[in-house]
Amino acid sequence: MPTYRPNKYSGWVPLILAVFLLVCLAASALAVHTCSYCHKKIETQWLEVDGRYFHPDHFICSNCLKPIAHQRFFIHEDRYYDSVCLVNFVAERCEYCGYPIIDESIYFDAKMYHATCYNEFVGQRCVVCGETAQGEFLVDSRGNAVCKEHHDQAASCHACRQFLSPVQNGRWSQYQDGRITCRQCDATAVNNIEEGRKLAAEVQAELEAAGVTVDQKFKLSFVSLHELNRASENVQADQLGVTLYEKSEMLGGLVSSKKFEIRVLYGLPRAQLRAVLAHELMHVWQFAQAAQPQNQPMCEGTCQYAAYLILQNDETADGRYFLDYLLSQDDKIYGQGFQNVLGYVNSVGLNAWLDYLEHNKEAPW
Repeated sequence: MPTYRPNKYSGWVPLILAVFLLVCLAASALAVHTCSYCHKKIETQWLEVDGRYFHPDHFICSNCLKPIAHQRFFIHEDRYYDSVCLVNFVAERCEYCGYPIIDESIYFDAKMYHATCYNEFVGQRCVVCGETAQGEFLVDSRGNAVCKEHHDQAASCHACRQFLSPVQNGRWSQYQDGRITCRQCDATAVNNIEEGRKLAAEVQAELEAAGVTVDQKFKLSFVSLHELNRASENVQADQLGVTLYEKSEMLGGLVSSKKFEIRVLYGLPRAQLRAVLAHELMHVWQFAQAAQPQNQPMCEGTCQYAAYLILQNDETADGRYFLDYLLSQDDKIYGQGFQNVLGYVNSVGLNAWLDYLEHNKEAPW
């Protein structure tokens, strides 16, 4: 999760009136000064600014080069500007309103804003306290923010992992197994097993079109989070689905049978469910055809590749979101494993990779 640190700065130091902050224009018989502009001795009247001395006509705006004299002026990066040049030529402009920034400002995401523009219109508000997130804060992939100190109080969608307010207020739903889902994910949630089986058949056909044929029969079940955890007790699961494999032999191994069951959480959003089904169907293929037991990052990375094949053709907003999430995973098993498989398939082709899996238990990298 990215961490941002908004920075306030006051790059402009306004001086109310030159007459109040300058030593008065005066002639001093005893004073001998050198003009900081022309570097010549000052014979008559002089101005003093921040310990520097100038001929009155030589205290000029660094932009237009006109004398500033008794005008209001500003100091920026050790240079002097009159107010007109400051506004029109020098001051940075607010990314939101387009007007010059000459007072308090906030720098965020490589852009500069008036503090008021940022706080009222741009800044992300913490889902817990409702205030504009200041200092260090976290932002999820859907753009929701939470103050660092409130992170432990925020709820989280089990499907898309976006931050949610701990107070429901219609913003999220909760299943009987304790999972919380946001409104976006709940809108396409699949709870009907018949719809799930239809999607599984669609995914099977799409995988076959891509070059992965899963022709084994399998049972599909929708389960709760607790049931999924029990089923995957001895398997490192991703908390979304698990594939169970049972092989039995008779007559001294002359006759054998294989049974496959895919258990998936009920209530997953449609795009995510399709990806999970592709992942688990790839497990079925591996149990049936690949050398066993396989290197786990290679095994799970191959299953993630199957999910990638499905998601990259999904043009829905949820499809794009879950594809981005899959590509951004960085753990050793599902993230790095997938990246290794993706790179290898891009190098040798999918058919060569499937052939490698049929004869090898360890990864080639």
